[in-house]
Amino acid sequence: MSKELYEKYHLTNKAYRRNNQGLALLNHWRPMVELVSPIVEIGCGNGKLIEKLTVEGFDCTGLDCINNIYELPDYYMHDLNDGMLPFSDKQFRWLLCFDVLEHLPEDSIEFVLSEFRRVSLNQVLSIAHYGGPPLHLTVKDPQWWQEKIAEFKEHFIIDRYRSGRTKVSIFII
Repeated sequence: MSKELYEKYHLTNKAYRRNNQGLALLNHWRPMVELVSPIVEIGCGNGKLIEKLTVEGFDCTGLDCINNIYELPDYYMHDLNDGMLPFSDKQFRWLLCFDVLEHLPEDSIEFVLSEFRRVSLNQVLSIAHYGGPPLHLTVKDPQWWQEKIAEFKEHFIIDRYRSGRTKVSIFII
């Protein structure tokens, strides 16, 4: 999805401003991991997950492709299609990424996953399996994502979550 389209959705669509997929799934994925700072959320959107984790005492950084319209304190603007993440190797203990990868073109997925591994020791990824253009550019079944992730890490946990029309896979890497 283009930065302009994404920014437009955040500015004009109440659901984008109000919802945060990582926060919505928090009670589902959080018991499966032992979070340790520092943490980065890729595609932090409105920053509600970062705010909650910061209140709990975690050192958090946010990254999204839009201008920091939510005024998050430790924020980086970066489009995942524009190359390397602006972080050092293994800078973060945890990388959180919810409802982002399916928004990228299929030919950029391998590079982005390799960047996630480069900048963090562990990852929690949530990937939706529905929709289509212009928002979801890589809509694949859970098996496709599982094989793609296995190319970067041999052992991981996969969990399926479904609520209404929402069908996602959560990968703990």
